[in-house]
Amino acid sequence: MKKITAAILIVLMIAASVMPAYAFTFRNAATLKNADKPFIDLGELIGDSEMGQGGNAETSLSGNTDRETEDEDGAGDAEIMADKLIESITKVELVITVHDREVNVNGVKSASMDSLRSNLKYNYKSGMEVKLIDDYAEYHTYSDVLEVIKEMNISPTEVQRP
Repeated sequence: MKKITAAILIVLMIAASVMPAYAFTFRNAATLKNADKPFIDLGELIGDSEMGQGGNAETSLSGNTDRETEDEDGAGDAEIMADKLIESITKVELVITVHDREVNVNGVKSASMDSLRSNLKYNYKSGMEVKLIDDYAEYHTYSDVLEVIKEMNISPTEVQRP
């Protein structure tokens, strides 16, 4: 009698462990409902939009855009570039950004206040516009930077990052 109950229990345990594996094999495989249709219909998205709107200005021109202009040799471009260069030389700017405890002068990181002093002595020329940006700086770091700037008799324009 003990052998029969033991055999029944063994068969039930095997059946209980194997049944879940068979239960998932009889289900259908995952399939897409709309597999025959494309997900995005590009023709519908483009519709009747006009080419060149909001893009390159030349593509929105009608007709031949390859015709010669009065400035084909590029001499006017050189004059424009020279004017921009002169303007940028006269409008030289020194940007000091303070973020947390980090201080950058024109993108170059200053490790300490002494390195900030030497960096300012090297980069600052009289008449330069100095912009001091508070980019979520810690109070003591920002006040130390402001103190160094005032020691050098520089009057910065203070800006806060939104």
